[in-house]
Amino acid sequence: MKFVEEGKAWICNAYGAPYGDDLYFYIQGDTIVNGHQAKKMYVQDEGIIRYGYALYEEDRKVYGIMEGGETSDLIYDFSLETPGDKTTINNSTYELQYTDSVTVRGKQFRRLHLLRSPYNEQVVWVEGIGSSSFMYRHSFHSASNEKLMGCLLNGKEIFSYKDFSKEHDDVMDYPLMLEDGKSWTYKYTDVSNPYNCYEYRYFIDGDTLIGGINRAKLFCENANNNHRVEYKDALYEVGKTVFWYHQKDHKDYIIYSFHEKDLFSLYSYYDFKKSTRDTITVNGVTRERMFFKTNDDEIVGCWVEGIGSTLDLILSRDFYDRKYKKFIRCELNSRELFNYDDFGMPKIDEVPDTARLPYHPMLKEGKIWLYKNHHFEEKINDEGDVYDYDVYETDYNFVLRGDTVINGERAFKMYRESDSGSSIYVDAWIEQDKRVYRIHEGTTEKVLYYDFNLKRDNLWYDNISGDKFFLHHVDTLDVNEKSYNRYHFYTYNWPTEVFNWVEGIGSLDEGILFNGYTEIVPCICDYISFEKCFEDGVQIYPQVKIPDAISSIPSTRKDDETIYDLQGRKVTTPQKNGLYIKNGKKFVVH
Repeated sequence: MKFVEEGKAWICNAYGAPYGDDLYFYIQGDTIVNGHQAKKMYVQDEGIIRYGYALYEEDRKVYGIMEGGETSDLIYDFSLETPGDKTTINNSTYELQYTDSVTVRGKQFRRLHLLRSPYNEQVVWVEGIGSSSFMYRHSFHSASNEKLMGCLLNGKEIFSYKDFSKEHDDVMDYPLMLEDGKSWTYKYTDVSNPYNCYEYRYFIDGDTLIGGINRAKLFCENANNNHRVEYKDALYEVGKTVFWYHQKDHKDYIIYSFHEKDLFSLYSYYDFKKSTRDTITVNGVTRERMFFKTNDDEIVGCWVEGIGSTLDLILSRDFYDRKYKKFIRCELNSRELFNYDDFGMPKIDEVPDTARLPYHPMLKEGKIWLYKNHHFEEKINDEGDVYDYDVYETDYNFVLRGDTVINGERAFKMYRESDSGSSIYVDAWIEQDKRVYRIHEGTTEKVLYYDFNLKRDNLWYDNISGDKFFLHHVDTLDVNEKSYNRYHFYTYNWPTEVFNWVEGIGSLDEGILFNGYTEIVPCICDYISFEKCFEDGVQIYPQVKIPDAISSIPSTRKDDETIYDLQGRKVTTPQKNGLYIKNGKKFVVH
């Protein structure tokens, strides 16, 4: 098998190069050096491309001539046949121990096992590929050693670092992610407009030459835009690792890595600290599966070889943007390879919706939401230590009284009344089509606070906290001999119930001022609680224990001491002044 071929490239990890950057060696173009017909080899290092060697082969031996050099350096000698045969390269002697072969993706490669002296080092060469520890010794880079990740031919991996030590031909080959005709379909939800749901299909079609490496071209078809197709990115794959080419800074970034290195060092901005590995077989193909875990062993995502991620599109980036992406299926030439259920992610308890009752409006003249401030003052002993707290409580009513016109729309005016008798205008509220908007004082912009049109699995984007949630199910709440529709919201990346809405009341934890009451309460306090709601002079929501569901629906909430952050991740050590969730209610740590 020839070593010197047009379109061949070697990807090496340079242990000794700055930050462990990868080096790309590739063959492109012809030249004549010292009378030898040769191929030109280039090296790309940190985006800089330099000419390195002129390479040629004679009698199964590979030679290189440095730029400006006059002598040919022996790089590999694949003519060794009999155990005991020797060759000398760069002042080292290589003695053949034995030969065998290895089959990779249906192609057989001759493998040479050698002893390198005087270092007494075991070395493996593969004909047409090179060495496992380095592609070859060279003098135009300061790295002390290069580990070959893989060898490509015309952008397709033909050999991986794992194949050097492959013991049996029946060992499963790594299933490639990037293949012509492969496509990934995701459902996108714009969380700022949860009714804007549509499908995107990403697909590979053809390749492009960038930096001496043939890369797969990734396109995107938008089903929401008359199936418009646009070019997105260039990708390549080697050594069980997928690289994405950043067009602005002209560098490659790892977006998937299925080998043994620490998975989450690639994504330091994710709070995913652990992974577990196993294999699954789907449609006759066995693939390695890796679950993402937090420090508390909660599974929040999954990668599968050759398929990609549950969390995002094939690139697995832009995780914290304003679009929620859900994997639907992966296909090869229109044949389904994998769907979301095949990942085997933990499922949230299925709770059926109940038939919705007629809508109960939120805004009504004279309606009152009662809040209580709980202020804690420290008691300090003579030694200066805190030994107890004094608690002071103040009641505040938020009352709808009168109306006004803003941008041509009728709005209710809300006032804050304290137990001292003061009454201060706060802001205006509008209710339209089961949506409740707040207009802050001094502005005319409507901010959506509640949307009771949401259906099961719809996304909700909290404009105050910036967090994303989804509606898990709707049931009914019975209180004071009346029934109301109740909405159960979970964090979208982990099945943890976070809060409830109730038509006509608002949030069960925070009343109408969901995530916004602290900005309009005129004192510094340690805790603010929503207590009661009155309509037409009747208390419609008392501060009493409320059943989690009607008797025919099993409860999905458990009273325990587990604490979560707003993303639904378990927290073992809450931070001071942080906002957390326990038993489905938010609280602040002081």
